[in-house]
Amino acid sequence: MQEHTIPNSLTNVGALGIKFHRFSTNIEVAMEKIGYILIGSVALLWIVGMVAGMIVAFPYGIIGLVVLVGFGFLFAKVLKERLSSKEDDYYSKNIQQ
Repeated sequence: MQEHTIPNSLTNVGALGIKFHRFSTNIEVAMEKIGYILIGSVALLWIVGMVAGMIVAFPYGIIGLVVLVGFGFLFAKVLKERLSSKEDDYYSKNIQQ
């Protein structure tokens, strides 16, 4: 009797070492994108609410606005470094954990 093998790209090993098939990849990718969109939308609305609250508390809210802008610059720096890093891209694509 001939044994059938499944290519490694179609299987994944679970926590107990049991192999299972990965046929629902498209659904998982769509769910992940929807999750990121929802989290991003809520975070954006929260930041807009914070800025609006700081503007209302004008003289003292400027301190919070300065801190928020500082965090924004740091986030942009980290994001730029990650997107331009060839080493991170190599490890995320080629190294299995």
